[in-house]
Amino acid sequence: MPTVGSVAGITPVIWPFDHNPPHIHAYRGTPNSPAARMSRFEIATGNVIDKPSPAALPVGKARQVQQCEHRSELQVRWQTATVIPDRAPPIAAIALRPEHVVRVFFADGEVRDVDLTPTLGTAFAALRDPETFANAHIGPVTGGLEWTDEIGLDPDVLYATLDLGPHAPRIRALAVAS
Repeated sequence: MPTVGSVAGITPVIWPFDHNPPHIHAYRGTPNSPAARMSRFEIATGNVIDKPSPAALPVGKARQVQQCEHRSELQVRWQTATVIPDRAPPIAAIALRPEHVVRVFFADGEVRDVDLTPTLGTAFAALRDPETFANAHIGPVTGGLEWTDEIGLDPDVLYATLDLGPHAPRIRALAVAS
């Protein structure tokens, strides 16, 4: 998850490949934690996108985000984060490794190790179960690394070796095609 910085206890985040309009997710608290409060703001105007809710930022904190003086920098970061990488070649094979790591072999010879340890407290918690983890397979529709209908990783993300943040899989390139 590419954070933009942190100011006054607010962490602005731009998610890779996110939808338009260009916006930030401004978190108070740790992103992805149940206690976090979040609001989305358009980068160009500073306007709040979401309707008021108990999960939104408090009014004073929202005002601080709206008065941000770094809109041009945020716009550049948005453009960089939302550029969709070239399509990944097909995943040719996978191999389960110790400690919740899956080795992914791409058709062009590139290899990635995907360490799922950081995800085990989030949406991927079911992978703590050895039987569920052992169900890793190449998805017949997506071509991605999948375990269940709800748990999987896109091959483009794996191939691009994206850093998706502290609670996301750690992806390490082992072999790069020349």
